[in-house]
Amino acid sequence: MDNIQQKTAQTLLQQAEEVTIAGIKYQVPQPTLGTLILVSQEIAHIPMEELNREKTVGEAFQKATHGKHVARALALMILGASHPKPTLWKRFKEWLHPKERQIKRLTDKILHQMSIQEAGILFIQLLGKMQTTDFFMLITFLNEANLLKPTRKVSETTASGR
Repeated sequence: MDNIQQKTAQTLLQQAEEVTIAGIKYQVPQPTLGTLILVSQEIAHIPMEELNREKTVGEAFQKATHGKHVARALALMILGASHPKPTLWKRFKEWLHPKERQIKRLTDKILHQMSIQEAGILFIQLLGKMQTTDFFMLITFLNEANLLKPTRKVSETTASGR
């Protein structure tokens, strides 16, 4: 397990983290806004409802169909969002292995080869590194800046249609 100094250095140097799924190692890049948006869109497919804690088994089976969205969100976190202007080499690689095909394959591996416990731990671990707090602070700042900006002035009241 990494110590706090190693994790801090990884974050500051924006180094990728390595995760292993079904025996294959993946380099998890630093999150981008694109990745955060894609993960958020995928999570939005999961209805947020109050769960009955007394009927956990029944609830688990009712919600199991949403597992594919959890797996796809994990795949998106691991592979990251596509970059809009890839280099010629990247375009050639993507032509051979498009991102969607990669995401589908990794989603299937997560769905069929990872235990629920492994997927849950990895999801929480990667979500913690998605810098959601920084994004929230940025949005809050921009919202406050917008609220402080004066709105247009109305000099006189006119009747409707004039």
